[in-house]
Amino acid sequence: MTSFLISALSRKFRGRQQEFLAAYPCCWLVWEPGVWKPPHKDGGTLAGIPIQTPAPTGVGEALALALVSSAARPGQVTVGRGACCDVEINDATLSQTHLLLLERGPGSWTVRDAGSKNGSWLDDVPLVPGVPKPLKNGARVQAAQVCLSFYDPAGMLGRLEEAGVTPARAQRIVPIGG
Repeated sequence: MTSFLISALSRKFRGRQQEFLAAYPCCWLVWEPGVWKPPHKDGGTLAGIPIQTPAPTGVGEALALALVSSAARPGQVTVGRGACCDVEINDATLSQTHLLLLERGPGSWTVRDAGSKNGSWLDDVPLVPGVPKPLKNGARVQAAQVCLSFYDPAGMLGRLEEAGVTPARAQRIVPIGG
């Protein structure tokens, strides 16, 4: 799974939108910054308390993952704490395999909870284990206490453009007459 820091992608493709879309015509999963939960010593899953999935704040550093399935499991991407997952997130509130993302066609993905202990939510609505739900651009997925965002290529480009406007850069923009 190819991954990048949002800030690095934003710098690399600033002002070169068509190059980004040509290089990465795939959908994206963004791991939003949050509190990391260390793994439990016995390997078990820590019980998590459901939290409201925050919208991206620009505080902290998000990690962008290009949603490209492996040759071993075409058309699907697994997310969880286990080493067998395509997206392995070392957070003790996650189950070994927590989420399953399925590609239904170019740019069309679904998400389903894989029977996790601490549950999953799509845009603050609980996911029923085993029942796939379509992902739309900007969707917020919460797996236990891990917050993720889903973007199609154009949506990801918008996210990168937002990331390129840092507070220091924004302060340099002075309105005429101000």
